[in-house]
Amino acid sequence: MLLVDRILVVADSRFMLEVLGRVLAPHCAKLLLAGSYRDALRELEQNRDIGAVICDVSLHDGNGFQLLELLACEPKPMPKFLLMTADWSEEERERAMSLEARAYLRKPVSLHDIRAALVMPASPNPRESRHCTLAKAWIVDPERRERLVWLGIHDISATGALLDSTGPLPVGTKLEFELVYREDQAVRAKGTVVRVQDPSWLDAGGTAVHFDWVESVQRLNELMRRHDRARAPD
Repeated sequence: MLLVDRILVVADSRFMLEVLGRVLAPHCAKLLLAGSYRDALRELEQNRDIGAVICDVSLHDGNGFQLLELLACEPKPMPKFLLMTADWSEEERERAMSLEARAYLRKPVSLHDIRAALVMPASPNPRESRHCTLAKAWIVDPERRERLVWLGIHDISATGALLDSTGPLPVGTKLEFELVYREDQAVRAKGTVVRVQDPSWLDAGGTAVHFDWVESVQRLNELMRRHDRARAPD
C-alpha cells in the first residue's frame, strides 16, 4: 500500500538517507533524497507534486524548521511534513504541530511511527508509540554505532528473522542490528538479506535476514522465548 505518491527525505547523514530510502521506497511511487537544506529546496522546486517530506531538524546548512516554515507560508497545499530530531522536547513538538507538521519524531525513528504519521491526521507522542511491536530490529550505522530506524520482527529464530519491511532491500545486503525485546536484553547481530517477499492473504510481507553473527546466543534465545510467549494465543 502506498502511503503517498512522492516522498522527500532530507538528512545530512549519508547512511541515514540510505537506510530511510531503502525502507520507505516500497511505500511510495517515487522517493527523493536530499543531503542538505539547499538540496531540499531544489527538489521541492523541481517536484511540485511531493506528497510528504521527512526532514532532520539539524542540517549543516539550515534546519528542518526553516523548511517547514517556508512550506507553511506557501499558498499551495503543504505536503505532509515529519521532523526528526535527537534532541526531542515537548516545546519543540508543540512548535512543529503549530506549523502543521504531521509528527515530531525522536531519533532513531521507526518505520511504524512514520507510517502512522503519514496516514493519521494527527501525530501521537512518539514516547507513547514505541511499544506497539513485540520485538524490534534496530538498523545500526556501522561507523557511528548509532541506531537509525527500527523494523518490527514478524518472526525470529536462532538463524535469522523476518522483518516488517518489503523491498527494495536487495538480496545480499549486509546490515548490522540491535535486536530488542527489552532494552536490558538487547543483542547485537549482523545479517544478510536472503529473501524479500510481498504480503499476501496467507503470509506477512517482509525481509528475511540470515544472521551471520550474533553477540550472545543466550540473549537471543531469551528474546525468542519472550517473542513466542507474547504471540501465543491465550
